[in-house]
Amino acid sequence: VHQTELVADENFDEAAFDPPRRSDEIGVLARSFSRMVQRLARGRADLYALTELRENLVRSIPVGVIAVDRDAVIQSINRAQEQLSQVSAADAVGRPVGDVFQQRDGDAPVLIALSQVLAGGAAQDLTLNNQRSPFTAEPRLRYRVRLAPLRDLKGDVDGAVILQEDLSDTARLEAQLLRSEKLSSVGVLAAGVAHEINNPLTTVLGYAKLLLEGRGEDDPDRPALELVADEARRVQEIVRNLLDFSRQE
Repeated sequence: VHQTELVADENFDEAAFDPPRRSDEIGVLARSFSRMVQRLARGRADLYALTELRENLVRSIPVGVIAVDRDAVIQSINRAQEQLSQVSAADAVGRPVGDVFQQRDGDAPVLIALSQVLAGGAAQDLTLNNQRSPFTAEPRLRYRVRLAPLRDLKGDVDGAVILQEDLSDTARLEAQLLRSEKLSSVGVLAAGVAHEINNPLTTVLGYAKLLLEGRGEDDPDRPALELVADEARRVQEIVRNLLDFSRQE
């Protein structure tokens, strides 16, 4: 009876015992009870290990995680979410989402999506550009917010999990890639324009040099022809620079 009371109190360590070596019903019962205690102890240890692993995984992932029950009361948040929202788990757990995160302009789409998920809807993904999410403290270039239902063993919605990821670095890389593509297009355009300019420019420079031949230093037309030749050479240098810019190394 004492051992059964220890098991009822989940005190499996003290409940473990060596069964008496008896062949009657009491001995059979004692050995069966001893095996049951050992299995319960192992099962609880495995469950604790699995729970600890799950909590470590949630705490360690670099994405903000908020778990809420069906009434939108916060059950847990991880470290990444604490950093995003600048709200500690100790201050958030056990309180409604609306009390922990005050509503602001632009929050409606995410909050509506959360209410739909809690009402039994499917998971939803939202992308927020140049703004906050309802669960973050600072605006970023881009946030991705995913809301998914948590279901019990019967399949009924028992809550929701909110995942948020700061994609600002990705947005910056995309902007840099777009600028690079624009520069590449400018380079191709510059190469085409440069070739089109270079042909008539060679003609202008050639005729300017031809007209300068045989003219003395005191010829009244010489300064103008020299200016034409100098400006043509200057434009040629600009064209050469454009071609160097557009050339792929």
